[in-house]
Amino acid sequence: MNKIFLAILLTLLMATGTYASGIEFFEGTWAETKEKAKQENKLIFVDVYTDWCGPCKWMSTNTFPNEEVGKFYNENFISVRVNMEKEGDGVAFAKEYNIPAVPTLLYIDGKGELMHQFVGKLDPMSFISEGKVALDPERRLAAYEEKYKKGERDPEFIRAYIKVLSDASMNSNEVTDWYLFTQKEEALLSKDNFELIKKTANYVSSPQFQFVINHYDSYKKLVKAEEVDNYIGLMFKVALKLAALQGDEAYQQKINEIRAMSNTHAEKVIAEEGVDKSFNGEHYSDYVTKANEYLRTYEWDNAASLHNYATVVSQLEITDKKIIEAGISWIERAMELDNSYTYHYTHACLLYKVGKGKEALKAANTALEMAGNEEEDREKIVLLIQKIKEL
Repeated sequence: MNKIFLAILLTLLMATGTYASGIEFFEGTWAETKEKAKQENKLIFVDVYTDWCGPCKWMSTNTFPNEEVGKFYNENFISVRVNMEKEGDGVAFAKEYNIPAVPTLLYIDGKGELMHQFVGKLDPMSFISEGKVALDPERRLAAYEEKYKKGERDPEFIRAYIKVLSDASMNSNEVTDWYLFTQKEEALLSKDNFELIKKTANYVSSPQFQFVINHYDSYKKLVKAEEVDNYIGLMFKVALKLAALQGDEAYQQKINEIRAMSNTHAEKVIAEEGVDKSFNGEHYSDYVTKANEYLRTYEWDNAASLHNYATVVSQLEITDKKIIEAGISWIERAMELDNSYTYHYTHACLLYKVGKGKEALKAANTALEMAGNEEEDREKIVLLIQKIKEL
């Protein structure tokens, strides 16, 4: 009898929307949820998600069912889930709380006031840590907002506040601008402030980004030169992509603008974006010409970049031998720099496309030997070998 009862109980638990050892999600209305939070003197945790969101699904599978997560959240919060795209309540909720992205994790009191917010995927332990922050009257978002309104401007506090806003995907321009404009030049030249500028300066026209450009040599001594170069390059790249959406005139204006800022960084980004713009899905000769020039000028010692461009050529539906031979030259250079089995595989694909069966088979067999226990890749290589043998 006990076994029958246990089987029925397990079936009922599995049929509910809760996790047996994880978070127990309340399924009442929003009004009922707030009332329950008031009665139990707890905060409300809200998982805001959509059906298509990969990180949301990851948390549903890996974080919410976790036993430690369930213990902590069930003891401290009333937990609910809101699909922000669901007509009616979901859409209205997303609008009321100004949801910026998914997953958004909200911590709200019984009055419906936001106490804390985090945007992004969290593993179980990080999720518990964020919950502890939400419970702490001194560390949660609402506490920082209140202290800032009351005039708190200590630099350490401001930096911490900006990080909390950044984690919540909230606009921190006002706070950041005040902080950066009130700091002396020597204070801005620090590793912490470089990280702050990276997180908050979103446009090449922003004064903060201009400051990095003007003090490029100083920042290179504070952090890795590669890190500074990557940041400047990324900002230029985003600026060009946005300008390209506005037409050729705006694109050319932006090219001139970033050249005036930093010719050293600009030329590489302009060349790379020129390659991307030439890829029109029909005629690839201009694309390959520009890619070849870009790679030989800027990336000839970067095996990963050479491989990426060679892979694009290997996947194109083309028979133009000149284009394929260019891809072969790139992958052969990559193989000189790094003897990776994935590079041998791409080499084999390109040789196969150009009809060099004997060389292609040799390259594919080398890739297979080097692949070891990578089963998925081995299957892919075996299929290629079969195709080559049919030549």
